[in-house]
Amino acid sequence: MIPRGDIRASRVVRVLLWFAALGAGAYLANERDQNFSHARGYASDFEIYFHAARLIVSGHSPYTFSQYVYPPFIALLLAPFTSFRQASVFDVWQAISVTAVAVAVVGTVATVVSDLGPIQKPI
Repeated sequence: MIPRGDIRASRVVRVLLWFAALGAGAYLANERDQNFSHARGYASDFEIYFHAARLIVSGHSPYTFSQYVYPPFIALLLAPFTSFRQASVFDVWQAISVTAVAVAVVGTVATVVSDLGPIQKPI
């Protein structure tokens, strides 16, 4: 039988490793986004979506913007928010995106956690 102190220490190490992995992932995602935005002139596809939404609000087709090659749904979804600052809408967009990824990860882990061994469990 494993002593109780060793189990707690193991759990603390696993939690710290998960936080380190999440922090490293967030840092790398931010760096990628910064480097990518300088290469093509747009910080993300969001700027393209938002520009297309502004075109829709002004009565134009989003496809008059050569970089918009997506279905119109996203531009239509963002159209009501074009009166707000783009940076503010982007912050909410990012928060929703990060939350969706976190929910997907937690949901996936929750469905398979019973099948994992003690060393494989995230926490």
